[in-house]
Amino acid sequence: MTADQERRQEIARAAQRLEAFLQTLNPDDMARQSACEGWTVADVVGHLVERGGPIPDQIERGLAGDLSPTPGISTEPPVSEDQFRLDLDRSAVALRHELGDRLLEELARQNREFDRVLSLVQPGDWEKLCYHRLRPETVRAKTDIRIAELAMHEWDIHWAFDKDAALAEDSLPGLVSASGRAVRRAFRPDPARTRPVRYRFDLSGPAATTVDVVLAPEGAGFEIAASPQPDVVFNSSAATYAMVIFGRLKLDHAIESGRVTTGSDAQLVSAFIAAFVGG
Repeated sequence: MTADQERRQEIARAAQRLEAFLQTLNPDDMARQSACEGWTVADVVGHLVERGGPIPDQIERGLAGDLSPTPGISTEPPVSEDQFRLDLDRSAVALRHELGDRLLEELARQNREFDRVLSLVQPGDWEKLCYHRLRPETVRAKTDIRIAELAMHEWDIHWAFDKDAALAEDSLPGLVSASGRAVRRAFRPDPARTRPVRYRFDLSGPAATTVDVVLAPEGAGFEIAASPQPDVVFNSSAATYAMVIFGRLKLDHAIESGRVTTGSDAQLVSAFIAAFVGG
């Protein structure tokens, strides 16, 4: 898990690493298919710019006790998770075309703005609330969004050039911290679930910890190092967990390859696999 005082440095390292790699690419490289289905490398960068744009302003407003939205952004809640994903696809491609040759310049500018705003955050500020169109979120949660976006999409871009690319090790704490949002978006409500089922992931290696995913009729919940007895236990590295939860590696494939092990009820394992649709 990422400690509060390390969040600024974690974002800065990931941003600098990604910028440096993108600067080595030519137009043909930017047009390569990324690991994100239907997105080129340039589309992924457009998505990073589009999604990250309002966050520094929202954090700075939150630090001042202002929960109003950033001017010009949509305040309408998404109709559904699937519609939200479709909107992301369209907006990423549209912004990439709009920015054209200024795409990498805008990413660098945005990264500098993130660093400036995070330099203002004091130890007691991480629980302060910021605007979000569904419900207010803490400064910590807003920061974790950016850590996860940079780390996961860095991998998506590297995949275009190296199918054996690995997640950056120093991004793993942030990815685990941010995975609760991915969990909540990856499962849909299902009234056929008659009771909550607790799936525990015991994570090893860098960012080792224990996290629980709880599937209930109303959707999925996420807990860190929870004490209730789990129904299912998965064992894996933190990197493999992140790849599974963020939808880059199918759980059944991870089990078949030995990257995830479990001696738990096969029916409950299959239920988890069937319910996972990603976000």
